Amino acid sequence: MSAFAHSTSHPSSRSDSQSASQADSQASAPPSTASITLPAITDTEQLAATTASHIKPQTIIALTGALGTGKTTFVRALLQTLAQQQGVAPPDAVPSPSFTLVQTYDLGALQVLHADLWRINDPRELSALALDEAQAQGAALLIEWAEHGAAKLPKADLQISLAFAEDATDSAQADAVQSESVQSESVQSDAVQSGSVQFEHEPQNQARTATLNGKLATPIITSFNNKQNPNQ
Repeated sequence: MSAFAHSTSHPSSRSDSQSASQADSQASAPPSTASITLPAITDTEQLAATTASHIKPQTIIALTGALGTGKTTFVRALLQTLAQQQGVAPPDAVPSPSFTLVQTYDLGALQVLHADLWRINDPRELSALALDEAQAQGAALLIEWAEHGAAKLPKADLQISLAFAEDATDSAQADAVQSESVQSESVQSDAVQSGSVQFEHEPQNQARTATLNGKLATPIITSFNNKQNPNQ
């Protein structure tokens, strides 16, 4: 009873307590998560274009998924849209930096680092890439194979996990793995000399699913669905 009397005699204290409780609840709440179906690679590109409007300096996007699921396609479409938004020419090519590990793009006022951690075997190797330093200086980060970085990467604003839809998984992944195997021997020396190479084969008409997690997930999914279904 005394505790109740104390709270009613000091409304501001109760308000402060409620605000603190709400803040604690929001801080402990899990990040927003949503999944969507991408019937073709063009839908992956559309998702990337939608995501571009949510990118600003220091934004971090982490991409995961098996070979050929569309990670590099997503990054390429995202960079092209960002260039248009910044009023600059889009990059001539956006290869997967499987051998250089990091490729830098200066898009007007926005600098973007595209990292590919496929060859990272130990997360401690990330220190040499200085991704956290670049992000602290204002660069946005697009990180493929982010799972190879484990807890050593800065916290992502958006995590996107790409996977083949169940009915396409076996054939599509087999094609991607076969392509990766064939290319690995023939292009590795060229890649070392040129600095990067488009390494994964990403099937064009295989259905995929994208699972988005993080603080940007809900607004991006909402925008994407509105564009896909404008009359709903």
